Amino acid sequence: ETPTSSSSSAGQSEMQPPPPPDMPAAPVHSSPSLFATLGVDASANCTMCRCARIEGLDNHDGLLVFFRDCFYIVDGYTLYSGQVADIASLPPGAHDPIIPPAPAPARSTTQSQPPSSTAGGGGHHVIRMSYDEIREIHKRRFLLQPIALELFSAAGRSTLLAFPVCSGHQSDRNKAYHK
Repeated sequence: ETPTSSSSSAGQSEMQPPPPPDMPAAPVHSSPSLFATLGVDASANCTMCRCARIEGLDNHDGLLVFFRDCFYIVDGYTLYSGQVADIASLPPGAHDPIIPPAPAPARSTTQSQPPSSTAGGGGHHVIRMSYDEIREIHKRRFLLQPIALELFSAAGRSTLLAFPVCSGHQSDRNKAYHK
């Protein structure tokens, strides 16, 4: 969880590679396009961390954004060099997905189909949930690692979130669980 401020970044087109995962995260500056996607005031104080929303066999990298009264799960954004960035706008190979992509099976036909992107492509799916709507939260294992949380809403919907694997310090999953 990293606090953010609402200043816009003038150098978004000159992005640098992300810091190594063992380094402490730098303050994150929220993207105006993220706040426009969420429909909230750009001056709102928030805390965010990277996550992947697991839906069946698909996963969608994005951000878990905490505000005072509610939180959002937003697909298609990531933290990149201390900034919020749209995954689709990053250079190839710049985004390290939380869930590694499965190897593509060999195709024996000559027809080519476009590959389906599960790492944030295809728009920004947004889930908004107030803290009062949460019925239960359980720590889960995903891919044999203790990196996931399952959220149960009062409406009967469940959402599984996976977080990056962290070594040497408290994981994002545990920070989000205690939020």
